[in-house]
Amino acid sequence: METQGPSAMRRTANQSSRMFRWGWALTILASCLAGVASAGDLLDARAVLSDIKRNAPPRASRTSEAAALVSDVQHFRVSGEQLSPQQAAATWFQLFDRAVNSASRANPNDPGSFDGDLRRPVGVASVIAALPPPAAWHALQDEASKRASERLELLLTTTS
Repeated sequence: METQGPSAMRRTANQSSRMFRWGWALTILASCLAGVASAGDLLDARAVLSDIKRNAPPRASRTSEAAALVSDVQHFRVSGEQLSPQQAAATWFQLFDRAVNSASRANPNDPGSFDGDLRRPVGVASVIAALPPPAAWHALQDEASKRASERLELLLTTTS
Protein backbone atom coordinates (compact mmCIF):
# COMPACT_ATOMS: atom_id res chain seq x y z
CA MET A 1 0.00 0.00 0.00
CA GLU A 2 1.37 3.37 -1.07
CA THR A 3 1.14 6.31 1.32
CA GLN A 4 0.87 9.83 0.13
CA GLY A 5 3.20 12.52 1.33
CA PRO A 6 2.07 15.86 2.72
CA SER A 7 2.33 17.68 -0.61
CA ALA A 8 0.20 15.07 -2.40
CA MET A 9 -2.44 15.29 0.32
CA ARG A 10 -2.53 19.10 -0.01
CA ARG A 11 -2.92 18.80 -3.78
CA THR A 12 -5.82 16.38 -3.33
CA ALA A 13 -7.44 18.67 -0.71
CA ASN A 14 -7.06 21.72 -3.01
CA GLN A 15 -8.62 19.87 -5.93
CA SER A 16 -11.51 18.73 -3.75
CA SER A 17 -12.02 22.28 -2.42
CA ARG A 18 -11.91 23.72 -5.93
CA MET A 19 -14.52 21.22 -7.17
CA PHE A 20 -16.73 22.04 -4.18
CA ARG A 21 -16.55 25.79 -4.92
CA TRP A 22 -17.33 25.26 -8.61
CA GLY A 23 -20.31 23.11 -7.66
CA TRP A 24 -21.70 25.88 -5.48
CA ALA A 25 -21.01 28.53 -8.10
CA LEU A 26 -22.87 26.53 -10.75
CA THR A 27 -25.80 25.92 -8.40
CA ILE A 28 -26.11 29.64 -7.61
CA LEU A 29 -25.77 30.60 -11.27
CA ALA A 30 -28.46 28.12 -12.30
CA SER A 31 -30.87 29.38 -9.64
CA CYS A 32 -30.28 32.99 -10.71
CA LEU A 33 -30.79 32.24 -14.38
CA ALA A 34 -33.98 30.33 -13.67
CA GLY A 35 -35.67 33.54 -12.47
CA VAL A 36 -34.47 35.88 -15.24
CA ALA A 37 -37.31 37.65 -17.02
CA SER A 38 -37.26 39.15 -20.45
CA ALA A 39 -36.74 42.89 -20.85
CA GLY A 40 -40.41 43.33 -21.74
CA ASP A 41 -41.45 41.99 -18.32
CA LEU A 42 -39.35 44.48 -16.36
CA LEU A 43 -40.80 47.71 -14.93
CA ASP A 44 -39.21 51.08 -15.58
CA ALA A 45 -37.71 53.06 -12.68
CA ARG A 46 -40.76 55.34 -12.23
CA ALA A 47 -43.10 52.36 -11.93
CA VAL A 48 -40.82 50.71 -9.39
CA LEU A 49 -40.59 53.89 -7.28
CA SER A 50 -44.35 54.40 -7.51
CA ASP A 51 -44.92 50.83 -6.37
CA ILE A 52 -42.54 51.27 -3.44
CA LYS A 53 -44.23 54.52 -2.39
CA ARG A 54 -47.69 52.95 -2.63
CA ASN A 55 -46.74 49.91 -0.55
CA ALA A 56 -44.52 51.65 2.00
CA PRO A 57 -45.79 51.77 5.58
CA PRO A 58 -46.84 55.21 6.82
CA ARG A 59 -43.97 57.29 8.09
CA ALA A 60 -43.66 57.50 11.82
CA SER A 61 -43.10 60.85 13.44
CA ARG A 62 -39.39 61.49 13.73
CA THR A 63 -39.80 63.79 16.69
CA SER A 64 -39.86 61.97 19.98
CA GLU A 65 -41.94 63.18 22.90
CA ALA A 66 -38.77 64.30 24.69
CA ALA A 67 -37.49 66.16 21.61
CA ALA A 68 -40.84 67.96 21.31
CA LEU A 69 -40.62 68.89 25.00
CA VAL A 70 -37.09 70.30 24.53
CA SER A 71 -38.34 72.38 21.61
CA ASP A 72 -41.36 73.66 23.54
CA VAL A 73 -39.30 74.49 26.65
CA GLN A 74 -36.74 76.38 24.56
CA HIS A 75 -39.55 78.25 22.79
CA PHE A 76 -41.12 79.13 26.15
CA ARG A 77 -37.79 80.42 27.48
CA VAL A 78 -37.72 82.90 24.62
CA SER A 79 -41.40 83.79 24.25
CA GLY A 80 -42.67 83.45 27.83
CA GLU A 81 -42.23 87.15 28.48
CA GLN A 82 -44.72 88.09 25.77
CA LEU A 83 -47.52 86.05 27.40
CA SER A 84 -49.90 87.38 30.01
CA PRO A 85 -49.10 86.18 33.56
CA GLN A 86 -52.03 83.72 33.50
CA GLN A 87 -51.05 82.35 30.08
CA ALA A 88 -47.40 82.06 31.14
CA ALA A 89 -48.38 80.19 34.33
CA ALA A 90 -50.74 77.85 32.46
CA THR A 91 -48.16 77.12 29.77
CA TRP A 92 -45.41 76.57 32.34
CA PHE A 93 -47.55 74.06 34.27
CA GLN A 94 -48.39 72.24 31.03
CA LEU A 95 -44.66 71.91 30.33
CA PHE A 96 -44.11 70.79 33.93
CA ASP A 97 -46.79 68.09 33.65
CA ARG A 98 -45.30 66.84 30.38
CA ALA A 99 -41.82 66.69 31.94
CA VAL A 100 -43.10 64.73 34.95
CA ASN A 101 -45.06 62.30 32.77
CA SER A 102 -42.27 61.74 30.24
CA ALA A 103 -39.51 61.23 32.80
CA SER A 104 -40.20 57.51 33.14
CA ARG A 105 -40.36 56.98 29.36
CA ALA A 106 -37.26 58.98 28.46
CA ASN A 107 -34.81 57.36 26.08
CA PRO A 108 -31.24 58.29 27.08
CA ASN A 109 -30.06 57.42 23.54
CA ASP A 110 -32.36 59.98 21.89
CA PRO A 111 -30.16 62.92 20.87
CA GLY A 112 -33.24 65.11 20.45
CA SER A 113 -34.01 64.80 24.16
CA PHE A 114 -30.87 66.69 25.18
CA ASP A 115 -31.45 70.13 26.67
CA GLY A 116 -28.43 72.07 25.45
CA ASP A 117 -29.03 74.97 27.83
CA LEU A 118 -28.68 72.72 30.88
CA ARG A 119 -26.33 70.21 29.19
CA ARG A 120 -28.46 67.26 30.30
CA PRO A 121 -31.48 65.25 29.14
CA VAL A 122 -34.75 67.15 29.27
CA GLY A 123 -36.73 66.82 32.47
CA VAL A 124 -38.28 68.73 35.33
CA ALA A 125 -35.04 70.70 35.80
CA SER A 126 -35.41 71.98 32.22
CA VAL A 127 -38.87 73.30 32.98
CA ILE A 128 -37.79 74.84 36.30
CA ALA A 129 -34.99 76.61 34.42
CA ALA A 130 -37.69 78.07 32.16
CA LEU A 131 -39.68 79.79 34.90
CA PRO A 132 -41.64 82.73 33.53
CA PRO A 133 -40.69 86.26 34.55
CA PRO A 134 -41.55 87.56 38.06
CA ALA A 135 -44.76 89.18 36.78
CA ALA A 136 -46.24 85.67 36.41
CA TRP A 137 -45.14 84.33 39.79
CA HIS A 138 -48.42 85.20 41.54
CA ALA A 139 -50.30 83.30 38.83
CA LEU A 140 -47.90 80.37 39.31
CA GLN A 141 -48.54 80.45 43.05
CA ASP A 142 -52.32 80.51 42.54
CA GLU A 143 -52.14 77.54 40.15
CA ALA A 144 -49.85 75.61 42.52
CA SER A 145 -52.22 76.28 45.45
CA LYS A 146 -55.21 75.17 43.37
CA ARG A 147 -53.45 71.95 42.37
CA ALA A 148 -52.40 71.23 45.96
CA SER A 149 -55.94 71.68 47.29
CA GLU A 150 -57.35 69.44 44.51
CA ARG A 151 -54.86 66.69 45.36
CA LEU A 152 -55.55 67.03 49.06
CA GLU A 153 -59.29 66.80 48.40
CA LEU A 154 -58.77 63.74 46.21
CA LEU A 155 -56.61 62.14 48.88
CA LEU A 156 -59.21 62.81 51.59
CA THR A 157 -62.08 61.42 49.51
CA THR A 158 -60.24 58.23 48.61
CA THR A 159 -59.20 57.49 52.20
CA SER A 160 -62.65 58.11 53.67
